[in-house]
Parts: sequence; structure tokens; C-alpha cells
Amino acid sequence: MKTGQDFEVRQGVTKQVTTDVDANGTTTAKDLSGGSAEWYAFKDTHDLVSKAVLKKTGSDIAIQDGDDTNDHIVFTISADESARLEGVYIHEVWAEDAAGARDCVATGKMTVIATGGKA
Repeated sequence: MKTGQDFEVRQGVTKQVTTDVDANGTTTAKDLSGGSAEWYAFKDTHDLVSKAVLKKTGSDIAIQDGDDTNDHIVFTISADESARLEGVYIHEVWAEDAAGARDCVATGKMTVIATGGKA
């Protein structure tokens, strides 16, 4: 799993996010060719997927090529989505490869900066 995939976004601003993914328990890029991915943001590390404050699945998230493997996840947080958040959130990327193996492949912090200052 790739850790430290931290990023910032300002409230009310659209942000395209690209995260790298690693194979479970390694620092080797995970090839997601023929697979799928999901992204979730939580206020607490113990929250369940059902409590995600934001999520990207299906056509809202893309797998892209990096270093000759499909190991980058790209999604966009809209201005409307960022406008309703403030503070620091934990985010996770879950992926399923072509063989059907599912695991958490990236984690980090998403900081939403308040329009009038720092989060």
C-alpha cells in the first residue's frame, strides 16, 4: 500500500487528484489493468465506507498509466463537494485487479482549507 498520498484543496475549488498505488504490503507499483478502483474520504480512521464524507466509484474515478503500469488513480473533487467540507480527512483508495483481488492500495490525508484561512 502506498502511504503518504496527502493533498490539499481549498473550499469551493475543483481539484483533480492523482494518487500512486502499490501492491499490498510492498513498494512495487500495482498493475490495475482490467481492474477497478474506489476512493473514500473519512473524518475518522475507524469510520466504515458507509460513513464516507466523499466517495468516487465507477465512472467518477479512472485508472491511468504510470511507469508502464496502470498504477495511477485519478479523480476530481468538485467545487460543490469541497465547499461543504473543512479540516483534515483520511482518504483511501481501494482497488480490484483483473483477477478479482481487492485491497487498499493507497492512503493519506486530505486537508480542506477554509476559504478564509487555514484548516
